[in-house]
Amino acid sequence: SSLLHVVLHNSCSDGDDRWVIEQPGMTSGLGRAAAVALTAALFSGICIIVRQRGVRVVVLTCLFVASLVSTQLSMKVLSGPVYNYKFPGLVTVGHFSTVSLVAYAYWLVWARGPWRCSPT
Repeated sequence: SSLLHVVLHNSCSDGDDRWVIEQPGMTSGLGRAAAVALTAALFSGICIIVRQRGVRVVVLTCLFVASLVSTQLSMKVLSGPVYNYKFPGLVTVGHFSTVSLVAYAYWLVWARGPWRCSPT
């Protein structure tokens, strides 16, 4: 039994069939409440751990974690039964390349620390 199952239903008045992904474990209010509580606890923990470094670091750290989670959820949907994407490695390479380019741009342009781009 999979965590995700796909239901095909006719949701449009013009007869256009659409794929809908349902998560059986998350349809109850209790499951959704647990997910929200876990998410709030995770981000609260991040805020508590890095709070001494300032608001900017807290916000950037939370955005970084949110981007990682969104990447994972996107890959889950892409490789699922609806899209059946067969090249997850390509998405991973694209993700790491983009993160590397942004980090290099930060150190070279904004922070003016080009020596930090070379591995030590």
